Amino acid sequence: MPKHEFSVDMTCEGCSNAVTRVLNKLGAGETMQRPSSFISVANMPSGLRKTRKLRRHLSHGHGCIINHWKHPGGHGVQFDIDLPNKKVCVDSEHSVDTLLETLGKTGKAVSYLGPK
Repeated sequence: MPKHEFSVDMTCEGCSNAVTRVLNKLGAGETMQRPSSFISVANMPSGLRKTRKLRRHLSHGHGCIINHWKHPGGHGVQFDIDLPNKKVCVDSEHSVDTLLETLGKTGKAVSYLGPK
């Protein structure tokens, strides 16, 4: 599948949750996985709920729980959200126009950076 990189004006975790929500709807995927250094939680709802246990393990002390999620969604969409750099990399068979339209549903400014 081709990988496409987008710039999305995300300022907080709520913004990245909005991106996750619209891309999960596009791909109908619900499984979330983090890098192996984090606690593994499968079949987490797209709202990316965190528990006290997760917060204790993931927080780096400044109120930010985590800012980089890898999402192997289902049905043709996988994506990686890089909140600090305001980038979203989408691995999908969908067209760039479809992905731009979908990311635009977040209400954030979106631009296509090119293939990755």
